[in-house]
Amino acid sequence: MASPLLIETGQNRLVQRILVVDIPEAMQVSRVMGRDNSSEEQVKAIMNTQTSQEKRLRCADFGYCVTVHTLIK
Repeated sequence: MASPLLIETGQNRLVQRILVVDIPEAMQVSRVMGRDNSSEEQVKAIMNTQTSQEKRLRCADFGYCVTVHTLIK
């Protein structure tokens, strides 16, 4: 199952293991701004309503942080 809001929606109770793939916040903001043509303030406002990176990683069985600028799809 792939769900961007897995923890927020309680779907984490439906799976046996959780893998979180994350990127640094600055990279995340930059990617969303480019993808959605949004301002930095808009992106950060949306991110502030979501589960924090710290909580996502606490809920995860495995975590992977991508720190390069070229992401593999």
